[in-house]
Amino acid sequence: MTSSFVDGRGGGENVLSTPLHGVYIPAGLLILGVMIMDWTKWPYAVVAALLLGAFKFYRGIPTTIGNSYVPAMLVEKYPVSADTSIYEFELEKPTDRLGLQPGQHFTVRVKTNNGELLERCYTPLSVHSEGRFDLMIKRYERGTVSRCMDQLQQYQTIEVRVDPEDRHFNYVPNRYTHLNMVAGGTGITPMLQLIDTIVRNAEDKTKINLIYANDTIEDIPVADELNEMRDKYPYFTLKYLLRELPADNSINATIGIVSNEVLEKHLLPPTESSLTLVCGPEKMCIAAEKPLRTLGHEFFVF
Repeated sequence: MTSSFVDGRGGGENVLSTPLHGVYIPAGLLILGVMIMDWTKWPYAVVAALLLGAFKFYRGIPTTIGNSYVPAMLVEKYPVSADTSIYEFELEKPTDRLGLQPGQHFTVRVKTNNGELLERCYTPLSVHSEGRFDLMIKRYERGTVSRCMDQLQQYQTIEVRVDPEDRHFNYVPNRYTHLNMVAGGTGITPMLQLIDTIVRNAEDKTKINLIYANDTIEDIPVADELNEMRDKYPYFTLKYLLRELPADNSINATIGIVSNEVLEKHLLPPTESSLTLVCGPEKMCIAAEKPLRTLGHEFFVF
């Protein structure tokens, strides 16, 4: 996906992560500097350079996060609507990775002001990043974890772990002729993972049809990115569903909520090789289940 929300901001390779700039040049300068100061100390400089190289090698070994908690540091926070932000976290090493498959989640642990530890499952915006991950989180007044996340300051840490038993959905390219997606609010995140995965793979011919429900146009956190993909990828169709239409309705949204009528009209017809994915607020997911069964869709609720 070309979206900056999914692929990160700023991009580019970290120069110091390359062997030339991260090991060879610093080691050479270290040895040269010591020889200039006192050439008899050059063996110590060589040992120090070897230790530096070993450390950089260790830092470069890819590590998949497991079932034990590890720290993740908040480096940036990007508001995308009045109550929703994208949080960019860094893992301990630039080669660390969550090891998730598209559509899968992991567990976040935060500490409240009174020291209580709370857990919640989140789906990162992309599973293709190393050393970092992005979360899109909506702040709820009664949501203890979301309020803790909202209060995080830059460079503070949370804890994350990946439990293999939690991996409920496994996407295989071209398994389905088409995927219907019904998302609401921040329930768009597993859908973004899957869309990101599909459009990255030129061999994957799966068609994607997304119904994205929100209250107003201002509540859509990734409208620009979704619109860009809709315009760029002919096999991706998108329908916005809003409770309140904007004055100009430039996004061609439909007024309403998830219902039998809306799903029958805007979902691609079910086939033996199709699947409908649902993610969003609990009420929306419940409202979608009966119509999907009635219409004959095989579906999966995140």
